[in-house]
Amino acid sequence: MTMFHPAIDGAEKNARHLINFSLLFLLSSWAVALVAFVDVPENELSWVALVQLASLPINIALLVYGTIWVKGLMVTSRFIQPEGFGYRQGWSFWGWITPIAQWWIPKRLVDYTTAIFDEFVGNSPLRKTAQWWALWVSISVLDLIGALIGLFDRDTSNAIGILSVIALTYSFPIWRTVVENATESQSSAIKKLEGLA
Repeated sequence: MTMFHPAIDGAEKNARHLINFSLLFLLSSWAVALVAFVDVPENELSWVALVQLASLPINIALLVYGTIWVKGLMVTSRFIQPEGFGYRQGWSFWGWITPIAQWWIPKRLVDYTTAIFDEFVGNSPLRKTAQWWALWVSISVLDLIGALIGLFDRDTSNAIGILSVIALTYSFPIWRTVVENATESQSSAIKKLEGLA
């Protein structure tokens, strides 16, 4: 337990949970994308609906752990730079779900906090998030297009869903590296802060 703030206790554990739920999200996304091709009579509860419904708690858990992780980064950065960097802690949640803002705020939160940590501990600030973020935005756009097309053409919507999950699969190792690197920077900063106290 750190002596600073409960939001930064267990930073590595929170990162592991985030990575694990990200993997579960990837697997459930594949399941949902593949069962979308199964023909089921309308208004009938089936195993297909249950597979789709089962992904909801995974999505919620991923949002919770993503929020906890980013909030921990933000709280730690405030101990180093008390004036902050232009975003309040609430953006650790709202940044992931606010339309349009979700296309840049989470990346900024990760970039700004890790830059603060790297500068504080004397690391080279070479944490790259652009590739992960380009894929995140692409997946969001594909999902939006797929949902809109799904109103008129289910088969094309399902094909777009598969493309989205392929991009998600490609982005997972990149996302894992982003989480690991940011958490490593955070942990180094926490150790230095504890040494100064």
